[in-house]
Amino acid sequence: MLVLVMLDSASIVGALFLAMLLRLEKFTFISKTHFWIALALYVPVMLFSLERLNVYKSVLRYMPIKSFLDIFVASLITAFTLMIISIFWELSIPRSIPFIFIILSFMIIAGSRLTLQGLLVVGSHNSEKEGIIYGAGESGRQLLNAINSNKQFKVICFIDDNIIIQNSKMNGLSVVSFEKAKSIIESRDIQTVFLAMPSVLVSQRQIVLKKLAEIPIEVRTLPSLSDLIEGKVELSGLKKVSVEDLLGRPVVPPIPELMSKTISGKVVLVTGAGGSIGNELAKEILQQSPTKLLLCDISEFALYRVLQDLKLVSSVRSGNTELVPIIGSIQDKELVDRVFKSNKIDTIYHAAAYKHVHLVEANIIEGLKNNIFGTAVVAKAAIDFQVDNFILISSDKAVRPTNFMGASKRLAELVCQSLAISNPHTKISMVRFGNVMASSGSVIPLFEKQIKEGGPVTVTDRNVTRYFMTKLEAAQLVIQSAAMAKGGDVFVLEMGEPVRIYDLAFDMIRLKGLLPYIIGADNTPQGDIGISITGLRSGEKLYEEKFIGKNVTPTMHPRISSSNEDIVSKSKLENILKNLERAMESNDTNSIAKILKIAPIGFNHSKSIHNKS
Repeated sequence: MLVLVMLDSASIVGALFLAMLLRLEKFTFISKTHFWIALALYVPVMLFSLERLNVYKSVLRYMPIKSFLDIFVASLITAFTLMIISIFWELSIPRSIPFIFIILSFMIIAGSRLTLQGLLVVGSHNSEKEGIIYGAGESGRQLLNAINSNKQFKVICFIDDNIIIQNSKMNGLSVVSFEKAKSIIESRDIQTVFLAMPSVLVSQRQIVLKKLAEIPIEVRTLPSLSDLIEGKVELSGLKKVSVEDLLGRPVVPPIPELMSKTISGKVVLVTGAGGSIGNELAKEILQQSPTKLLLCDISEFALYRVLQDLKLVSSVRSGNTELVPIIGSIQDKELVDRVFKSNKIDTIYHAAAYKHVHLVEANIIEGLKNNIFGTAVVAKAAIDFQVDNFILISSDKAVRPTNFMGASKRLAELVCQSLAISNPHTKISMVRFGNVMASSGSVIPLFEKQIKEGGPVTVTDRNVTRYFMTKLEAAQLVIQSAAMAKGGDVFVLEMGEPVRIYDLAFDMIRLKGLLPYIIGADNTPQGDIGISITGLRSGEKLYEEKFIGKNVTPTMHPRISSSNEDIVSKSKLENILKNLERAMESNDTNSIAKILKIAPIGFNHSKSIHNKS
């Protein structure tokens, strides 16, 4: 501010000096006392006017138009104030001088501001990164204003798919097609594209992201449309494009009566509450106001974490749901019975399971104990204590399983189906779906970590495909499935099109602004992040399936189907389970594999195994 005051003082002196010279056309006024008196008055009056009009509070780099208007008003105030003083004190200053001073002082002071502003902008551009805005609509304009008020980026142009506005100008910047933008990005080594398309359909957004994934460039996206409406467009609000943006699909709003039917005003138990899907289920359940929510997990830390998450949910909703944490294993029948006896449970969401394929391959017995026999413990307790609803969270890996985890989940389904037939009071159902994005068992967090660490990104096979859905959608669909259960149902969630993991790895790397390459491939140029093809692991499938048979019927929800599948007789199932128990007690994994292959679950393990505990 002091620098500006000194600069303005010199400008005022110069403006008055030039005004006198232009009016008198000679320098004789310099020897006149009245000139110096006038000068001594003009400077403080003008500075005072500028200060009172808050001109000095404006940040020089981003001075608004109003500040320039205030400079003109200050010149007017100063000129007319001094005109009155000159008349009152009878200073021999020509009457036209104040009018000339108004023009000159405004031009000199405003001009000095613009000059300094230009120098600051040019200087800062040397350290700014260049970027491009995708979307030349109103959101794009707002985003440009936000970026221009920040020193980090300089926008080069707009991209827009609308042919009508291509090759035109917006806010002084060219609007170009994507193909032309690609050459600009390559020639200028631009690192960032800002996606300003908050209101387009998810399918349109995915098309744009797929195009951007063709080139190694970081993509950042605007916040929600509601934030834009409220004028919250700020550079700090931009987020890097996530895999959810790339793989996401249009949201189908949950049906309120299905969400609340088995939860509102009831006592609900979630097993495996500390896991990814259990945690999300607990959050959604809490939104439906149960009287009590029991959270069971074998991990103390996981249970602590979910309780912290639920406290955040509770802070933004009204209600007085009692949260009850339970540390323990679902295999512990005494613990399970004690919990059921102490709480009149209405609904159980059974998410507790060992779900990492390769970990269960290395710990077959513990995997089967937990996933099959632990499920039986909880389901039988539900029947004994007359629980209304029991929902098993299953997996698409249970369909014609090639690994022990999938086999354990299929047998758990058969256990539940058998119990459902003989115990109609408790509606026992199963919900089958694929990978959940951002879950601990998903490949996506692994890729994110590997990219962050500089690679390599590990892909087992170029042709491996998987289904993906968000945690929120999975949890909501599970809850709605439970509300439609009649007993023995196998619900299958619609998960969209399968995704090739090899393509996913490439897209994730490119959307970070990095160049992927295949490690060990001939004639492949070196890039930023290598992709290593490691080969299929024991029990891993190239692709997952959703249905065992073809007898599938729709439900009242467009993304939930009911699969009518063959049921194993009670005696046959009991015989399979007894044989498994004996083999497990003997630590004989080869016998376990043989029993599973004979069992009617379609088990076809892809690699030979050795004895493991």
